[in-house]
Amino acid sequence: MLNLRQWGTAILAMIASLVFATAALAQMPPSPWKKAAPFPEPDEELYGVAVSGKLYVIGGWGGGKARGVTYEYDPATDKWTKKKSMPRPAHHAALAAANGKIYVSGGFVAPENVTIPVGAAWEPIDDVWEYDPAADSWKSLAPLPGKRGAAVAVEVGGKIYVIGGVTTVEASKDPFFTFFGPCRVLSTNDVYDPATNKWESRRPMAVARNHAFAGAVNGKIYVIGGRTGHGFILSATNTDAVEEYNPANDMWSAPKERMPTPRSGGAWGTDGRRIYVAGGEVTTKELIGVFRGIEAYEPVTNSWTTLPSMPMPRHGVAGAVIGNRFHLVSGMIQSAGAMTFLDPHLATHTAAHDVLELQFNPNPPREGRAPSEGPKKPYTRYNVNSPEGQTMLAKYARAIEIMRTLPEYDPRSWTWWWNTHWIKGPPAFLWDYSRKKKTEVIASLPPDSQAFAEAVWNGCQAHPYNPSDPEQYQQWYFLPWHRLMLHQFEHVIRDVLHDEEFSLPYWNPVTGNPDDLSLPAVFRDPGTTLYNGTRWPWVNGGERIDTLYWNWLTLDALNEKLYIDSPHGSLGFNPRLDINPHFLTHIALGGDMADFATVGGDPIFYLHHANLDRIWESWNRLGNGNPTDPRYLNRTFAFGDRSGRRVDLPVSAGDRTAQLGYEYDSYEKPLQPRPRASSDAASRDAAIKVLYDRVHGGPHGAHHALSSPASSEHGHDATDITVPDGAGHTVRHTGGPAQDTAGVTMR
Repeated sequence: MLNLRQWGTAILAMIASLVFATAALAQMPPSPWKKAAPFPEPDEELYGVAVSGKLYVIGGWGGGKARGVTYEYDPATDKWTKKKSMPRPAHHAALAAANGKIYVSGGFVAPENVTIPVGAAWEPIDDVWEYDPAADSWKSLAPLPGKRGAAVAVEVGGKIYVIGGVTTVEASKDPFFTFFGPCRVLSTNDVYDPATNKWESRRPMAVARNHAFAGAVNGKIYVIGGRTGHGFILSATNTDAVEEYNPANDMWSAPKERMPTPRSGGAWGTDGRRIYVAGGEVTTKELIGVFRGIEAYEPVTNSWTTLPSMPMPRHGVAGAVIGNRFHLVSGMIQSAGAMTFLDPHLATHTAAHDVLELQFNPNPPREGRAPSEGPKKPYTRYNVNSPEGQTMLAKYARAIEIMRTLPEYDPRSWTWWWNTHWIKGPPAFLWDYSRKKKTEVIASLPPDSQAFAEAVWNGCQAHPYNPSDPEQYQQWYFLPWHRLMLHQFEHVIRDVLHDEEFSLPYWNPVTGNPDDLSLPAVFRDPGTTLYNGTRWPWVNGGERIDTLYWNWLTLDALNEKLYIDSPHGSLGFNPRLDINPHFLTHIALGGDMADFATVGGDPIFYLHHANLDRIWESWNRLGNGNPTDPRYLNRTFAFGDRSGRRVDLPVSAGDRTAQLGYEYDSYEKPLQPRPRASSDAASRDAAIKVLYDRVHGGPHGAHHALSSPASSEHGHDATDITVPDGAGHTVRHTGGPAQDTAGVTMR
């Protein structure tokens, strides 16, 4: 028996262990796995497909008799609803969705009038069904060209490709095959066109297989893993082969990077960037079992990533990606090869519905580098025309190519970053129309991405004006918003390239060297991802960008001593830089770069703003200070980070570049004002003001329309401007009353 002292010691030890355990748990990272509503009828051989933001699970083993159930899961309510079952229940059918409908092809049924135990023999069928979720109805379609089950089905371009599978041997006397008898594994590739209700045969894949994984990315189909030799796992061998099929030219590629874990009979899904494979089963001489591992294949880089494993292993599990979540539903926690049916008391089917959050970074930065933090040694951003800048530019072009393949709701996609600045549509100064466009675009996204996009998109500061919330956009945030945006954009590129050495180059046309006034050649090459055909013809032709206003681009803003005179102010470094060289460079390039709602689509946009960021840091290094007002420093802006999560950053986090872990290869020196006749200067500044006001809705539509130096804010209501039209002629631009104009020719 323990005495009092021993009891006290034991209790203290227990308390200490609990304290340490609690502290350890508190330091553990949050699990990417979430629990959702359990599946109402646990089973195996279930297949999942996503339609209009909902998950549909169809099929089921049904003890070998084929259950044929149909269930709808709504992530918004976390509820399952039973729908009409398959008209002819089958297991191991192939599912794919197109145009809001679900297509169910082939599968197996239990043969009739046989003495073989149920489930030990599979009879392939050629049934094809269309399920309409909106009407909860089934419709019979043209049958498959051949009977089969355990194939994969993938949609591309509105057509359904059914690939592989397994069927009876040729000239078989029986309409079925058994786990101990011969069967024929297929490499066939047949395409169904819902518009014509017809099938066509396409080029077969190299490795005949069934029970494979599959998905489409960027218009190409990828068939992954599966089993060879037989349809039943007891007699089959898993393969790790990955093949790519291009429907556009009916060609299969050379073998791709093999899947890390050969397996078959699991779940899969895609977010448009990666194909996720989960679970599956295996049989060897030493092992009969199932997998819990999840791996992701990224076609753009032809590489595999290992993700957090499922909470429990299973095969015959239904899977689909909705938004940024991989849903995995029900399934069997042991391989069918284990013959669990021999023990009727053994429960092996789970109702579990596990959801993997895909917005995390499976390829984290090097140790000590957090996704939104700078490294210990500052990165250097280089002039694009330097050797280092050219190296970074090649990486940048590669990143754009990858980002353009990603869906718009992916925070690493090109469209996401375009929309982060502003969504393509009505100009920002037409607030009601612009706001309506944003609402429409976001409504088309997956439901779980909408709030994220609402917080991030249309974020550019200074130029818009929200009449219901005048504080939403303010001039003094023009520079810090773009700095924070570029910082996150740069980190996203490192993630998509898997390259932690990348730094965003900058393009500086205001060097005094006329050659630098021409857009770098690679941006003018139609064969590159950096080309944009909407720019002025002379810009893409290699001429000086300031053709419209010869020698007007300056760095005179560096001579200002005040950052800004008020949050919506028009005096000081910030607003003056906003006009020149910022605004004038946009207009000089033309096309998308001259439209506030499309600038994010031109690759030069980000290099242009990197240069403006460099000029801002130069101004600070010349002894000038940024605002210290808490209203300025504490304002936060939302962005997507490299892991796909939302990050809210205060202005104070990027008051100087060193705080964000980067620097530039060179900075500007103090400038002296250029000698210019006062009349020329007044005419130039008046013309610039008119250009600026017109683009931003006029002096009243652009809430903060800037006044020109040496003139009052409304001193010139309009300017009569003559410019070349690029074809040897001149075009006259006139606005406002004739009695209050200044004639200016820009050349």
